[in-house]
Amino acid sequence: MDQTLEDMFAEIRDMKAENFPIHEVSTVSEDISCIDLINSFLEQSSPITIVTDEKDKYIGILTIKDILPLLQKRKTDLHDALLRSRVLTCMTAFDLAKRQLPTVSDDDSVLVIASIMDSYDVVFLPRVKERKGPILGVISLMDILAQVKESWDCACDAKEDD
Repeated sequence: MDQTLEDMFAEIRDMKAENFPIHEVSTVSEDISCIDLINSFLEQSSPITIVTDEKDKYIGILTIKDILPLLQKRKTDLHDALLRSRVLTCMTAFDLAKRQLPTVSDDDSVLVIASIMDSYDVVFLPRVKERKGPILGVISLMDILAQVKESWDCACDAKEDD
């Protein structure tokens, strides 16, 4: 059977989040300091963490990239150095978290997921089984791209077999 590109992309667009792997990520408390957050990232292999409140409710998401602005040198004076030191010890995960980032549920389509990623300029989204449920992990843009590549390879292999 000859599958067109339109058919292939329609098939991918109709896929749901449940068709993709769940990437488990660590969670941190909203009140963890920036310096402890850096330590947390260094101890794990994932560049992303979920921020939760004292009741383990989802607040937001943090990536190692969100810490980068805190480490950039803008001035060379003593005041700036002291300020940066204070920021690293006094700012918390809550201050840095992307708090308005929605979750995606298992029944969300790739089209919905890609649209949310584009709207919020992110490549990871927290994933839940059902709306308002606990965070299971994250879904990434890489998962979607891997599916596009796999579908493309299958379509090319089928075409070669013809």
